[in-house]
Amino acid sequence: MRPIVLTICAFGPYAATQTVDFRELGDKRFFLIHGPTGAGKTSVLDALTFALYGATTGDERSGKEMRALQADAAQLTEVTFDFGVGPDTYRIWRQPEQERPKKTGGGTTVEKPKAALWKRTGCASDADEGEVLATKIGEVDARVREILGFDCDQFRQVVVLPQGRFREVLSADVKTREDILRQLFRTERFVRITDFLKQRRNEARRAVEDLFSQRAGVFANAGVESRDELDALVGAAETAVRDAENVSTHAASVAESARAALEAGRSVATVLAEAKTAAEALEALEAGSDDIVLVRDELAGARAALGAQSAFDARRVAHETLARVSVEHAAAVTELPKLEGAHVLACQAADAADAVEAAIHEIDRLELAATEAERHAAEAGRLAEFRASAAGAEAELAKAREQLESVRDEATAAHTSACEVEERWRANRAAALAEALKPGEPCPVCGASEHPAPAVAGQAAVADAELDATRALAARTAAAHAAAAERVTAAERTHVTASAKAATEVQAAGEAAEADPLELAAEAATLREDVTRRRAEQSRAAADLADCRAKRDAATEALGGARTALSSASLRLEEAKASIEACDEAFAAALATSGLEGERDFTERRRTPAEIDALEGRVRAFDTALAAAKDRAARATAAAQASETVDIAALESTAVATAAEAARTATQLGAAREVLETQRTAVATIERYEREGTEASVAYELVARLAEVAEGNNDLKLSLQRYVLGSYLDDVLTHANHRLQLMTGGRYRLQRSTAVEHRGRAAGLALAVFDEQAGESRPAGTLSGGEGFLASLALALGLAEAVQAHAGGVKLETIFIDEGFGTLDPESLDTAITTLLGLAGVAADQGRLVGIISHVPELRQRIDARLEITPSEHGSTARFLV
Repeated sequence: MRPIVLTICAFGPYAATQTVDFRELGDKRFFLIHGPTGAGKTSVLDALTFALYGATTGDERSGKEMRALQADAAQLTEVTFDFGVGPDTYRIWRQPEQERPKKTGGGTTVEKPKAALWKRTGCASDADEGEVLATKIGEVDARVREILGFDCDQFRQVVVLPQGRFREVLSADVKTREDILRQLFRTERFVRITDFLKQRRNEARRAVEDLFSQRAGVFANAGVESRDELDALVGAAETAVRDAENVSTHAASVAESARAALEAGRSVATVLAEAKTAAEALEALEAGSDDIVLVRDELAGARAALGAQSAFDARRVAHETLARVSVEHAAAVTELPKLEGAHVLACQAADAADAVEAAIHEIDRLELAATEAERHAAEAGRLAEFRASAAGAEAELAKAREQLESVRDEATAAHTSACEVEERWRANRAAALAEALKPGEPCPVCGASEHPAPAVAGQAAVADAELDATRALAARTAAAHAAAAERVTAAERTHVTASAKAATEVQAAGEAAEADPLELAAEAATLREDVTRRRAEQSRAAADLADCRAKRDAATEALGGARTALSSASLRLEEAKASIEACDEAFAAALATSGLEGERDFTERRRTPAEIDALEGRVRAFDTALAAAKDRAARATAAAQASETVDIAALESTAVATAAEAARTATQLGAAREVLETQRTAVATIERYEREGTEASVAYELVARLAEVAEGNNDLKLSLQRYVLGSYLDDVLTHANHRLQLMTGGRYRLQRSTAVEHRGRAAGLALAVFDEQAGESRPAGTLSGGEGFLASLALALGLAEAVQAHAGGVKLETIFIDEGFGTLDPESLDTAITTLLGLAGVAADQGRLVGIISHVPELRQRIDARLEITPSEHGSTARFLV
């Protein structure tokens, strides 16, 4: 986590809005948070921790108890914190539960706690919020833990080391230390590895059990209890299959012989039936020969008419052509006068449209006038705006002065009252001290043993609460008066600026400054409408001119085409008449050549090509069928003379009986084979289960051993994750001991204990300290206050350096250390300061920010980058001195 900007409102001792911009440190990575006791040094870390987790650094006070007493009642307590993690930046905002004045009416109401989180990576300015990640407190808390990698307690043990809890990392129990290291070094993957191995172990055990269970099931299904019994069943089944095969083969041979005899008998019966059928078919064909004679006569006449068909078709086409050409000629004669009239009208319209001229010059003149009028209207409008702005500024100035007068008297009265109450309070305190004075004994204030004029209580007693209330009221009224004065000053500047700007613009406008902007705008609008209307009229005239010319050209072209069409139609009419005469002569000659007696005889005899093909097909089919029937009858008669009659029924009965016997024996053979196959499958399955069971047992033993090791089932009770964390802790202690030995003059060195803990609990993360003077180790919790502080400081710095060195872990970019130096003797303090100052260069090289809270003067003298906290009666302020 890398702090960027922390904004505090009405929080702790900070009554007003206080912004701590860590960017002011520049490249300095080591700084001191310094100020008097009670000024609010720790409150800076409280605000930072509250923004992230909704809690303070020490948990002594909750967020709602951090309300600033001096804050204005209307100012809500809230904290906004911009921070970075790696390349990304975020903004978080929180408000605690608090009371605020009701917006309407008197009294107060409880404001519920609120929070929001944004991702600001890539935002260009501080005003940009960025992408919203969460707006509910629970969701914000979860996302913060996810982004930072810590919960609140771990954050206070590793990043913010607060007063009173500085030694928690050193003295924490093993479980707490394990949680911290696991979060820091991201070792969840080793837990996942352990869980994976446990899961694989369970799966492997179930696989072995399943295989042996399935093997027992195979034996049960086979009705045996051992492999030997199953092998005996297989042998008996093989013998039964061989016997069934012999019986089935003999039955099949007998059935095949009976089937062959039946087929032979059926062939003889077919030959005899064929002879009878062939003779009947030949007799039927010969009875239809008279019909074929008529077909042959019809075919001869159609072939004769076919010779005159082409001449007949030519004559018909000539008559059709004459009819069509006559219609076209008549249409051309009718259309020509119509087109001549349309041509005359189109020419007249085009001549009239040519006379239309667009008033281009007049429209351009109007366009310039409209533009100039619009410009004058815009200038007049702008002058009106400047005048209105000046008038508004004057009104705001008057209002601000009225507000200043209203709060001045209130502030004066409150200040006077506060001074009077404080004077009474001081007098009463002096009187209370005077009552305890005794002659000859020193005064607790001045130390004198004589008391010539002790104070006497005069006025009524003033309680501390009354004094604080009058001081708070005076501070609020003074702040309100200062704010009102600032508003008057700002209003005066605004009024002067607006008035000067308005005067300058009026002077530059000259006579135009007195013109009415509304009248100028209306005039410009009228001119612009006239230009638009005239341009529309000119555009329509131009479009009509083009249309008339196009119609005239089209009419001219249509008239020429009509004249050409009439001439062509007259020529084709004469040609068609001549063609008809020639075709009539050719048809008469074709009839004579074909032996036909005129057009009527031609019409009766002619057939279509399809009809002629059908007649020829009938004649050809009859001739072919007659020849085939004669041949078939001759062959069938010859075959029947060579065959003898057979008893088909007897043959069929024998064939059915033998086939049934063959089927029965085949079924018995199939059943025997199924029994054998089932038993052989059982044997193969048993062998496979035994083989796979052996392999699964070997795999189970391996993965079970790995899982036991990972779970910590060993002499040291050390799991895989704790073993890895122990290695990381060794690195931490290496870095920490380098610092600790420097700070303790080589006396102390932190060690990691590997012994099994009490009651067999896992070992590996316990801490001890080796004392070189005593020559022995002892628990780290036995160190004295100063020694414990140095060891805790060294361990915290060691954690940061070790985590920074390991890729993939949480990046510790910031450490805050709150107090603890007051427990050191002068020599240890000097050593600790020297060690911390030595971190400045290391912090700069590693990009890590180290902040120390202390009021020890030596630190202020030796650390040049400081966040100075200054208290006052109106609340504390914080500023960087770099």
